[in-house]
Amino acid sequence: RNRIFDFERSITYGLQRVNRYDNVELKNKALSLIPPRPSEMNTHDYVKLLLKWFKNQFFCWCNQPKCPTCGQIAKQYIRQDKPTPNEKKYLCSRAEVYNCKQCNKEVRFPRYNDPYILLETRTGRCGEYANTFGCVLNAVGLKVRFVDNFEDHVWNEFYSDIEHRWIHVDSCEAAFDKPLLYEQGWGRVMTFILAHSKEGCYDVTPRYIKNWEVCKERRSNENERELNELLEGTNLSIQVNYNETTLNE
Repeated sequence: RNRIFDFERSITYGLQRVNRYDNVELKNKALSLIPPRPSEMNTHDYVKLLLKWFKNQFFCWCNQPKCPTCGQIAKQYIRQDKPTPNEKKYLCSRAEVYNCKQCNKEVRFPRYNDPYILLETRTGRCGEYANTFGCVLNAVGLKVRFVDNFEDHVWNEFYSDIEHRWIHVDSCEAAFDKPLLYEQGWGRVMTFILAHSKEGCYDVTPRYIKNWEVCKERRSNENERELNELLEGTNLSIQVNYNETTLNE
């Protein structure tokens, strides 16, 4: 049977994130936290510096949350909850609830999608990592993409004015320009990989695949047709909005 891919959700999910990055308050907040760029450092080396800082000093991986009362890890997963009104303000789609055995209290782990609050909580999994690091790259003046691969992982790309191409970066791994990391390193079977930016959404799968011909055999004609129609419609809408914004300036 052909696998079902929710392309529409991926596009909505990606655009929702990158379209928030230009908020002035958010950019200023990010810039107040980001290590400044040394005057002699080129863009590539600066991005590598930011990757190491982000992974090793700034953000923290969270499998289970810490109990705010005793500071111990709440290891026992209980359920998934709908977000509270306050959590919804920060684009929380769901909250994981754990039990702290030390205090016998429930501990919530809201899965925030707003980078503003993530710059404060500084914790999460790959979605929070890529979302927040995309915000960081945008704040320092780089063109950024949020990349979704349908294999339970997301990452970023930035546009290099040095090499005139989009470069893969993964803040979970502090990885720079290692697009085959997932297929060749992790053994993931990749099929569709979509990159989302303020300028449009694109199928970038060939960049992350060693053998494109083998990958194409996993992509049904129906999937291809649905994706192409969605990308064409989405990008046309984005271009029209850009043109209207330009005319009004």
